[in-house]
Amino acid sequence: MGIEHRDKTDDQVTVDAAHAIARYGVGVKRATITLDVTGCAETLERVCIETVEAGHMTRDLSVLIAPDAPWMNTQAFLAKLDGNRQKAIT
Repeated sequence: MGIEHRDKTDDQVTVDAAHAIARYGVGVKRATITLDVTGCAETLERVCIETVEAGHMTRDLSVLIAPDAPWMNTQAFLAKLDGNRQKAIT
Protein backbone atom coordinates (compact mmCIF):
# COMPACT_ATOMS: atom_id res chain seq x y z
CA MET A 1 0.00 0.00 0.00
CA GLY A 2 2.77 2.41 -0.90
CA ILE A 3 2.17 6.01 -1.88
CA GLU A 4 2.35 5.21 -5.61
CA HIS A 5 -0.31 2.49 -5.29
CA ARG A 6 -2.51 4.72 -3.15
CA ASP A 7 -2.23 7.47 -5.76
CA LYS A 8 -3.08 5.07 -8.61
CA THR A 9 -6.24 3.95 -6.81
CA ASP A 10 -7.19 7.47 -5.66
CA ASP A 11 -6.60 6.16 -2.12
CA GLN A 12 -9.30 3.49 -2.55
CA VAL A 13 -6.79 0.87 -1.38
CA THR A 14 -6.65 2.68 1.99
CA VAL A 15 -10.46 2.66 2.24
CA ASP A 16 -10.56 -1.04 1.33
CA ALA A 17 -7.92 -1.79 3.97
CA ALA A 18 -9.91 0.08 6.63
CA HIS A 19 -13.03 -1.92 5.75
CA ALA A 20 -11.07 -5.19 5.93
CA ILE A 21 -9.72 -4.22 9.35
CA ALA A 22 -13.24 -3.47 10.54
CA ARG A 23 -14.54 -6.75 9.11
CA TYR A 24 -11.80 -9.02 10.46
CA GLY A 25 -10.97 -7.04 13.58
CA VAL A 26 -7.24 -6.97 12.91
CA GLY A 27 -4.81 -5.05 10.77
CA VAL A 28 -1.19 -4.03 10.46
CA LYS A 29 -0.12 -0.48 9.68
CA ARG A 30 3.35 0.32 8.44
CA ALA A 31 4.73 3.83 8.40
CA THR A 32 5.57 5.28 5.04
CA ILE A 33 9.14 6.54 4.99
CA THR A 34 9.97 8.94 2.20
CA LEU A 35 13.25 10.46 1.18
CA ASP A 36 12.06 13.80 2.58
CA VAL A 37 11.50 12.26 6.02
CA THR A 38 14.81 10.44 5.90
CA GLY A 39 16.68 13.60 4.92
CA CYS A 40 14.96 15.58 7.65
CA ALA A 41 15.85 12.97 10.27
CA GLU A 42 19.47 12.86 9.13
CA THR A 43 19.71 16.66 9.26
CA LEU A 44 18.15 16.80 12.72
CA GLU A 45 20.50 14.09 13.99
CA ARG A 46 23.54 15.93 12.61
CA VAL A 47 22.38 19.24 14.08
CA CYS A 48 21.79 17.66 17.51
CA ILE A 49 25.25 16.09 17.57
CA GLU A 50 26.97 19.27 16.36
CA THR A 51 25.08 21.39 18.91
CA VAL A 52 26.08 19.17 21.82
CA GLU A 53 29.66 18.87 20.58
CA ALA A 54 29.79 22.69 20.50
CA GLY A 55 29.02 22.67 24.23
CA HIS A 56 25.31 23.46 24.16
CA MET A 57 23.35 20.89 26.17
CA THR A 58 20.89 20.33 28.97
CA ARG A 59 21.99 19.52 32.48
CA ASP A 60 21.40 15.78 32.20
CA LEU A 61 24.07 15.63 29.49
CA SER A 62 26.42 18.15 31.07
CA VAL A 63 26.82 16.17 34.30
CA LEU A 64 28.20 13.31 32.23
CA ILE A 65 31.06 15.59 31.18
CA ALA A 66 31.83 17.23 34.53
CA PRO A 67 29.88 18.23 37.63
CA ASP A 68 30.38 21.92 36.84
CA ALA A 69 30.06 21.76 33.02
CA PRO A 70 27.92 24.56 31.56
CA TRP A 71 24.35 23.72 30.66
CA MET A 72 21.13 25.31 29.40
CA ASN A 73 17.51 24.79 30.35
CA THR A 74 15.38 22.73 27.98
CA GLN A 75 13.71 25.71 26.30
CA ALA A 76 17.04 27.39 25.61
CA PHE A 77 18.48 24.13 24.27
CA LEU A 78 15.49 23.60 21.95
CA ALA A 79 15.80 27.19 20.74
CA LYS A 80 19.51 26.60 20.02
CA LEU A 81 18.69 23.39 18.14
CA ASP A 82 16.03 25.19 16.12
CA GLY A 83 18.42 28.00 15.23
CA ASN A 84 21.08 25.51 14.15
CA ARG A 85 18.50 23.50 12.19
CA GLN A 86 17.38 26.65 10.38
CA LYS A 87 20.99 27.40 9.44
CA ALA A 88 21.48 23.81 8.24
CA ILE A 89 18.51 23.85 5.87
CA THR A 90 19.22 27.21 4.26
